[in-house]
Amino acid sequence: MDLHASLARTFLPGHHGQAYLVYAIAPFAALAFATVLIVLGLRKLPPAYSSWALIGILVPLLYPTTMRPLYSLHRFVLLLFPLFMVEAYVTRKTGWLRWVLLALSAAGLVYYTLAFASFAPIG
Repeated sequence: MDLHASLARTFLPGHHGQAYLVYAIAPFAALAFATVLIVLGLRKLPPAYSSWALIGILVPLLYPTTMRPLYSLHRFVLLLFPLFMVEAYVTRKTGWLRWVLLALSAAGLVYYTLAFASFAPIG
């Protein structure tokens, strides 16, 4: 069996690797991405927007669950509109970065739609 095909199949909704992706990888990636955008936003956005984003990321981090500390963090990050403003500012001159973020967003949409449709956990 091809190693790459079996590894990719592990993360499909309903398999054991999917829970690891939903409960560990996606929330940590969202935390890292949001942290970078908040730091960039401190310089480029008005203080009220930066404060909103900072509070929005700190509230879930200050009240973690005992079993999964970053549980659903990637869903909380999606509500922080100042982060999208920083993304727009950063990608305004680099077209390739905009397309990379668009491709990642589209892949995430397809993945979570498949997970939702197959009744798999989505965080």
